[in-house]
Amino acid sequence: RYHFANPARTAVPYVQAAYTLNRVTIEEIAVVSPTPTDELDLNGSAFTVGGGVMLHVVPAFAFEFGLLFGFGSFGDAEFDGEPVENLPKIDLQSSRFNLGMVWWPLS
Repeated sequence: RYHFANPARTAVPYVQAAYTLNRVTIEEIAVVSPTPTDELDLNGSAFTVGGGVMLHVVPAFAFEFGLLFGFGSFGDAEFDGEPVENLPKIDLQSSRFNLGMVWWPLS
């Protein structure tokens, strides 16, 4: 995260980026048999970019508003611990709107 900070500003914009590793586990699904005892694990990675603004009430306290977008894919899967062969690429996308407060107690 990079903040475009200036001591005279009340509003401080920022940009941020992240690389994440993702794992999704789905339990008790019935894919082959009628009894839901199977487990599917998906593994992949994603890149997230976004930005926002912090609105300072005082120098040590601000309200934060941000928007993030993530893009990636799942490229590896296991079904009941066994690798899934010829898995088609599964794209993943996400977006997140953040509202929050930031406090620096030692400022």
